[in-house]
Amino acid sequence: MAKKVKRKSRSVPATVNPASSRTPKGPGDWVRMHLYDEWRDVTGKPEERVRQEFILHLHNDYGYSFEQMDQDRDHR
Repeated sequence: MAKKVKRKSRSVPATVNPASSRTPKGPGDWVRMHLYDEWRDVTGKPEERVRQEFILHLHNDYGYSFEQMDQDRDHR
């Protein structure tokens, strides 16, 4: 029996996750970017899922606030 393949959604998820959500994943290739307070399409960027999961790990398991973190800082 053939498996039914789910099509990936390209629209921003309609759900609003709280900042302390345990998962950054949305439908398809959308990920919640907690430091920017928005959803982004990360198609072809698996490292971004890992980064967002680690940010949530620091927040949920170690108690760091999102205000204490920064992402993609220019070090010049």
